[in-house]
Amino acid sequence: MQIAGDGRGDTFAVWQECRSGCEEQVVIADYLPVGASSWQPPVQISMGGESYLAQIGSDSSGNGIAIWDSHAGPQSAVRPAALGAWQTPTPIGAPSGETYDPEVAVDPAGDAVAIWQQENFMIEAAFRPAATGEWEAPVVVSAPGEHSSEPQVSIREGGEVVAVWSVYEPETVPCPSPPSNAPCRLIVRNKDSVKAAFRPARATWQTPVTLASADSVGEPQISLDRAGNATALWRASDGGNRTIESSQRPAGGGWLTPVTISVTPLPYLANELDTSLQLAVDAQGDATAAWVHEYTSTTGELSGGTAVETAVRATDGSWQAPSVIAGSEGHGDALRLAENASGTAAAAWSCSVAGHYPLNVRGTTRATADGPWRPAVDISTGEGGFPDLTLGPEGRAVAIWAEDGPFTTPAPPAGIYASMYETGLIAPGVPQADTCAAGSPPAASAPVLSRMRLTHTRFRVGQTPTAITAKTVSGTTFLFDLNTTAEIKVAFTSLTTGLKHGHLCVAPSRALRRARAKRCQRKVGIAKLTRRSESAGEDRIPFTGRIGRRALRRGNYTAQITAANAVGSSRSAVIRFEITR
Repeated sequence: MQIAGDGRGDTFAVWQECRSGCEEQVVIADYLPVGASSWQPPVQISMGGESYLAQIGSDSSGNGIAIWDSHAGPQSAVRPAALGAWQTPTPIGAPSGETYDPEVAVDPAGDAVAIWQQENFMIEAAFRPAATGEWEAPVVVSAPGEHSSEPQVSIREGGEVVAVWSVYEPETVPCPSPPSNAPCRLIVRNKDSVKAAFRPARATWQTPVTLASADSVGEPQISLDRAGNATALWRASDGGNRTIESSQRPAGGGWLTPVTISVTPLPYLANELDTSLQLAVDAQGDATAAWVHEYTSTTGELSGGTAVETAVRATDGSWQAPSVIAGSEGHGDALRLAENASGTAAAAWSCSVAGHYPLNVRGTTRATADGPWRPAVDISTGEGGFPDLTLGPEGRAVAIWAEDGPFTTPAPPAGIYASMYETGLIAPGVPQADTCAAGSPPAASAPVLSRMRLTHTRFRVGQTPTAITAKTVSGTTFLFDLNTTAEIKVAFTSLTTGLKHGHLCVAPSRALRRARAKRCQRKVGIAKLTRRSESAGEDRIPFTGRIGRRALRRGNYTAQITAANAVGSSRSAVIRFEITR
């Protein structure tokens, strides 16, 4: 789900809804007029089929523009303020295969830009001038042959655009010289980079440039301010340190040398220390960076305790030292940051006690760019998670999240919830109960999986089969917490081309081909891994990308992880990953 506000204070929201047992997935939109206290009735804006990862933007006149993924390529729908209703969706360019991670940005005048990753790992973008109201043909923004992902985009009034993304660039290390008597092979090791590209107003995209390279980079963020200055933000790892870095591009100039905002020594390659990076820049050029930081224990392992941290860059370009604005014991995730032109800011995130369900949504606000953050407060009913957030020009923050329950009794109905914060309702400095940092895990009964993540979501297949007792692995590692001893099953599936047979997507057959059945994407079970007795606490399952000796082919996969014991089963957790070679 995603939320956006315009320059008048109107709020737009979009989310994905499953129907018919998730055989159909549609995009739903809602609208909260400026000054109103209740949302209008939600409406379906997609045409059906499989629509997902919807994004929303709006201009200063109250026009809303939504985009989303589909098997037919990216789609878009518009809600003109003058009509007050969503128009029939249209494709953004000709169908060109599966797309991922769509993003949309809209400037105050109504010019819009959409960006996404193609299934061949190219980054494409399309521009929609307000004057025509039509999407131009998509163009490739990334360099040919690169393995690109995680695109982000920003636009300023007048139509100038900047985009960033991450690139997987394995580094080939030559054999030793002089060579030894043993056969010599080139060694390939992981190497990532952050790249950026500009599109001047009424012009074409410029050649991408590299902002930084490291053993691992991720979650690039970008913001273009009113004056045309660009700010990029990303996290990086060189194997010995975890850093958060930023670079600026003054209007009309080139990218400056990156600066380090935060650094934490962590001398091993597994795990990400800082996640949920967020970036916002106000009208004066003051920038705010925020992220969720996971603490390390005395042995160098991740402790499971997290905090929401932030840093501010003044107009002179200097970044302040990071500061903790919320939490130190519970597990935070899915941080969102919003800031308006005057520097007022709001933050919201998911939170859980010791990394276990139920989730909760917490939030905090800041009155000015150089002011303190207020104490964090609960804004959900106790079972909400993964929020999004927007902040109006008058200082009204609106958060939206999903309630998935039931994990508590009585439980609120599952659905989409929203909360509004009006400036002045919470007095600065008044302590609030921090439920994220209190309490204990649920009593041992049916197992509960939490904090499920991968050390690497993109990796090469290792040379050896997955070993049950491995402590380190070339490939990736499933990391998670268990509240009690349980059996763990990991079921792997891939997406492959099928043909429509009624409401089903089935394997292609000669009869369906003769009937010219429509193509579709179907999930195919690959194999399962089972660990008979995982103990309570922090657990890890190494995975080399091989099931037995059989290597998974290059492509995108999902892993569904479930824990079970004599009392019952956990909710399944699903993680996507990619085999690169």
